[in-house]
Amino acid sequence: MQDYPNCNAYYTSLIGNGNCDNNGVYNTAECGFDGGDCEEINAKYPNCIVAFPWKIGDGNCDGGVDSWTAGDHDPYNTVECGFDGGDCEVFNVKYPNCYVNSPSLVGNGRCNSGDYNTAECGFDGGDCEEFNNKYPNCNVAFPYLIGDGYCYGGDYNTAECGFDGGDCENFNEKYPDFNAKYRYCNVDSPSLVGDGDCDGGNYNTFECGFDGGDCISGTSTENSFPVWSVIGGAAGAFLFIAIGIVIWKRKRNTSTLQQEIAGGGGGVQAGNARIQGNYQSIANNGAPSPSAPTQNETREQKQHNRRFKILTSILQKVRFCQQQ
Repeated sequence: MQDYPNCNAYYTSLIGNGNCDNNGVYNTAECGFDGGDCEEINAKYPNCIVAFPWKIGDGNCDGGVDSWTAGDHDPYNTVECGFDGGDCEVFNVKYPNCYVNSPSLVGNGRCNSGDYNTAECGFDGGDCEEFNNKYPNCNVAFPYLIGDGYCYGGDYNTAECGFDGGDCENFNEKYPDFNAKYRYCNVDSPSLVGDGDCDGGNYNTFECGFDGGDCISGTSTENSFPVWSVIGGAAGAFLFIAIGIVIWKRKRNTSTLQQEIAGGGGGVQAGNARIQGNYQSIANNGAPSPSAPTQNETREQKQHNRRFKILTSILQKVRFCQQQ
């Protein structure tokens, strides 16, 4: 920039655009105090440090924690900023102990939760009085959604919130076991679950039964998820491999044991002689001979048998799910 050769601002188009920008290096002498945009506000509020000085005196009471200003609870609505250039004077008289991010929401006709719905803020400037009387134990993020004509799930569709202010009554009659069947299914519109169309996002999850089964068949062209095809393919292949390994180990152990009994071509007689020799060795030395089957080998065979039964049971369940 020819006018400001020492200005290191990234967005040079903001300099001199009519709005005082206080982000970074704009409101500095090197950048001509944002090309002159900040001269008036600097003269009027020299100690007011906020990210967006152009919001001061714009007709809306701005409060809240400014991300560019650490440790100040209400940077715009302060003495240094002229109580937001006078925009917050009426609000401060009415609610002197109300500290919220957007004071303009207080008394705007919609009940807001959190710090807004407190005695210090006049229960959101009176917007929440009716709601509090009707649902004193209803704690939701957006109280104004209750009774708006749409059935919302989660905490909204509870007895404390009047089953979403009556919006979910028809749905609950139609699907009385929804909460029991999909206890952890938290979606905005429960009526979409199991309506025949595959919906994505939180609907197409295990908790919601993959949209109540709508996304299982794979017939939908959007957001469908062929669950059992994946299970039957990847998991089924894994199970077949695992079962094959177990069978191979069983055959190997059986073959090894038969070879030991055969005993080097002597048949059963040689095997019996070896066993007798083992008993004699135990009697003489108090320990089994190296050729005797150990207790660990017997336990290993039992473990293989148990694993084989478990894997077979799982495979049967997978096949059953594929047929559904």
